[in-house]
Amino acid sequence: TQPTSLTVDMSADATERKGTPTIFKTDMTEVEMEKYATSIASMRKRNIVKESEYKMSLALQGIYIKDNIMFYRVRIGNQSNINYSIDFLKFYIRDKVRIKRTASQELAIKPLYIYGNNEEVNGKSHTDLVYVLPKFTIPESKYLNIELFEANGGRHFSLPIKNKDIVNARLLK
Repeated sequence: TQPTSLTVDMSADATERKGTPTIFKTDMTEVEMEKYATSIASMRKRNIVKESEYKMSLALQGIYIKDNIMFYRVRIGNQSNINYSIDFLKFYIRDKVRIKRTASQELAIKPLYIYGNNEEVNGKSHTDLVYVLPKFTIPESKYLNIELFEANGGRHFSLPIKNKDIVNARLLK
């Protein structure tokens, strides 16, 4: 196959017209992210934080780091007979203490890559997901919150993650 163009216009006004940046946000490629995520998904599990309710469970089973990229291994277990359709799983940085009549700030962290089936967990089964996020730490007055919502349902989960768990991330080689 032949490329559509042999030249790329890198001038400032050309990149603004197209609306997409030409520089990657990370040094790690998607193929490398998938390679690390695959190896993380097969590692021995160790629960950092777990929440169970409605015959469902959400567990953070590991935090790993490679260069400036962090990998969060999450397991969603379904012990019920009803399939769990995942609406979304999001990462937020939130204030620990919320004083009445004050605005609380929430910062959403968008994954760079998601490894695994993040659409549905069949009944009597589980799924392991690896979320690839940019490197970050949080102050002691805040915490990382992982939220899982069911599509067209009421089984919702929230996992609070402390900064000490983040800074204890395992180094990937």
